[in-house]
Amino acid sequence: MKSRPKNRGLVYARRSDDGQETSLEQQYNWAKANSDLIGVPFRGTYADIQTMQRQRQHNCQDLYIDDAVSGGDMRRAGFLKILSDAKSDKTVSHVFVFKRDRLARPQDLLEMMKLETDLIKSGVTLVTHDRIHTPEELKVNEMAYLITGLVEYQEHGRFSPRLGDRIVFVQQSMAVQGLSTGGRAP
Repeated sequence: MKSRPKNRGLVYARRSDDGQETSLEQQYNWAKANSDLIGVPFRGTYADIQTMQRQRQHNCQDLYIDDAVSGGDMRRAGFLKILSDAKSDKTVSHVFVFKRDRLARPQDLLEMMKLETDLIKSGVTLVTHDRIHTPEELKVNEMAYLITGLVEYQEHGRFSPRLGDRIVFVQQSMAVQGLSTGGRAP
């Protein structure tokens, strides 16, 4: 396995719901800053993402989005298209996605790791906020890569329910103490 020559990147951004107003913009800005840092350009602007949102598109130039779609849905149009395009278009050398949980929150961890490793084995470098995953890294230490990926995807999948449980627990504790738990003051 060998990395494709630095040429062109693709960007994937996802937000789970309409309440995450700035999320797509933040993901785009992160990708732009990192593509500039690494020296791998991509085509498209944040204005293109806004147009894609309005027109309910999933792809424009080198930008791919799934807007207001759960990461647990492994049939997302933007997700499937970026995987397909990145593997088949040999001019693509990098895929930028802010965090693995933006790429997916899979129920089947092994399925997601297979999709991710197939992408990287095709020669594409996966860039996330905390790591750059190269085909060479995968070849040298595939077991560590797989274990780390499985743990990350599992933690991302468990984060939301745990956060909800903590919020409910804190609100119950506050209510027992006679404190406000939010909403309108009585």
